[in-house]
Amino acid sequence: MSRPVILDSFGKPAALTARASAHRYTPGGYNAAAHSHDRRYIWNPATDSASDITPFTRNQVDRVARYLCKNNGMVRGLKLDFIKYTIGPGIFPYANTGDDTLDEQYDEWFDNWSQICDITNRMSFFDMQRAAEGGRFESGDVFTVMTTTPSGYPQLKFIRAHSCRSDGDDGTIDGVKLNRHNAPHAFKFIQKDGSFRTLKARSVDQSMMMERGDEVRQLSELHAVIEHSQDIDEIKAYEKLSIKDNSRISRVIKANYNGYEPDEDDMESELENVATGQPRDMSSIPTEKVTGAELIRLQLGEEMQSHSSDRPSPAFQGFLNMLGREINTGTGWRAEFSWEPGRVSGPAYRGVLDSCARTARLRQTCEIRRTRRLRNFAIATAIQLGELPAHENWHKADYIAGACDPTIDKGKDGKLEIEQIKAGLLTKKEYHGRRGHNWRRVEKQIEREAEHANTKPLDAE
Repeated sequence: MSRPVILDSFGKPAALTARASAHRYTPGGYNAAAHSHDRRYIWNPATDSASDITPFTRNQVDRVARYLCKNNGMVRGLKLDFIKYTIGPGIFPYANTGDDTLDEQYDEWFDNWSQICDITNRMSFFDMQRAAEGGRFESGDVFTVMTTTPSGYPQLKFIRAHSCRSDGDDGTIDGVKLNRHNAPHAFKFIQKDGSFRTLKARSVDQSMMMERGDEVRQLSELHAVIEHSQDIDEIKAYEKLSIKDNSRISRVIKANYNGYEPDEDDMESELENVATGQPRDMSSIPTEKVTGAELIRLQLGEEMQSHSSDRPSPAFQGFLNMLGREINTGTGWRAEFSWEPGRVSGPAYRGVLDSCARTARLRQTCEIRRTRRLRNFAIATAIQLGELPAHENWHKADYIAGACDPTIDKGKDGKLEIEQIKAGLLTKKEYHGRRGHNWRRVEKQIEREAEHANTKPLDAE
């Protein structure tokens, strides 16, 4: 029989060597570049992101991330928070050509088009924005195909990450073909019938949060915390099973036969039962038989005790909190907002809210870039069709997010916005846009109501 072999961090048989951690060679004097036998070796080569995020890696992360978004309440809550505070009712583009009449015409056309822009007739433009944010959180990137109907009317088709893939050795990197400048040249998508279709990059928008600058595809926001999320699911499942097992037991019969000597008749009866294969009565006593005025007869040496469960253990909640904080932090959200809202208070909690608001605004910039490209495609197509007049500034617009900032004092924040409007620090366009309203319509309605109030005759006394 061979002796068991202990392997080191390189997978080689370990050998006992003298400890010389304090005198080990450190390249350039940087301890971080030196290997220590007290730690495992980390294999992480410094390469381009296209080599780091392989199709296998992305598909594996995407598969587990989607499962967690379906079944893990905390992860799903994080996804909904990102959608709620990044997109909300939508990110609204308002034309800013310099001509108020033309701006109003552009906005009116876009508002009507946004309701019928989806080629599948399932989503509005702002539904697509929410789906895009959820897709970036869940899978890393999403795609939108810019196409037209046979009559030339602009249409959009929303495509999730798993549909962009390579068809064998076809010169693409996970469904994306690059030019010599490392820019997307074409995208390959799988169809419902299993066939593949290649589209030029000019007709496809790929939306993702860039972290390194050289990514071809992106990973889910959960890629750094998937192990923790899966551990929480499994730990909770085991703990819940243990709690249910303990809850099924209400009383316990304990036997103590020290000093008990059965008589010969009892011994012969027991031996006869064993010889004939008759099992002993080990069934549990139902609760209804041990309540009320009934008297329970126990065997000699047995006693009945009420059972008390000690599950979940006190350390269980603290361990889950540690994992929950790391999961929230790994996605860019603050754990004190969604996981442990009572952990901090006062000025510290306002800092938490400010951090969440800044994270949401950072992600809004990604969706604004996508919205700008899709909006310009729609307006340009409408100009070509003759539905809108041309203007040299046709592509200029203001993009206002309708999602509100996380706050604990709506009244105070509302008063602050009113003071900012009076001081000229906040426009009415931004004020109404944050609430998902068309600011021109609201202002016109306010003017009409004021005019109606001024012209309404006073009631006779």
